[in-house]
Amino acid sequence: MKTILIVEDDEYIGNMIEAALKNEGFATWRAYSGSEALLVFQSRPVDLVVLDLMLPGLSGEDVLSAIRTVPVVVLSAKSDLDHKVELLLQGAVDYMTKPFELKELVARVRVHLRPVDATREQTLGYHDLALVQNEARHDGQTIRLTPIETKILSALMQA
Repeated sequence: MKTILIVEDDEYIGNMIEAALKNEGFATWRAYSGSEALLVFQSRPVDLVVLDLMLPGLSGEDVLSAIRTVPVVVLSAKSDLDHKVELLLQGAVDYMTKPFELKELVARVRVHLRPVDATREQTLGYHDLALVQNEARHDGQTIRLTPIETKILSALMQA
């Protein structure tokens, strides 16, 4: 069972998201502030984070920069295109503007947690460096990359 951390200070919205995700078979953790989100993230297993940006204390942007190992779906009332692009480039895998449809949020969560089909695994190579999905491999070491780091390294290797 995949576990989702819901970081939302609005209790009503958080409850709706939690109910929808639990109804689809996900386990959930809740956090109501940025600081609490980091504490939960560091102390409990999490497969994906649903992150509001306007949080008390530590902002959602600060939380996003601290979370690099799991997909983060941003939910925000901020609809400025430049802001969306900036957060996607900083590591968010998706961005949904409030108000949103729960059914669409659940579908996006499922997509980002979809298992990678091993037969479709793509490998890029350059000398003794290999890029396999979101991992860089060199001399027996593996480094997990963010989606943006993967795209940058892929572009460099292809060039």
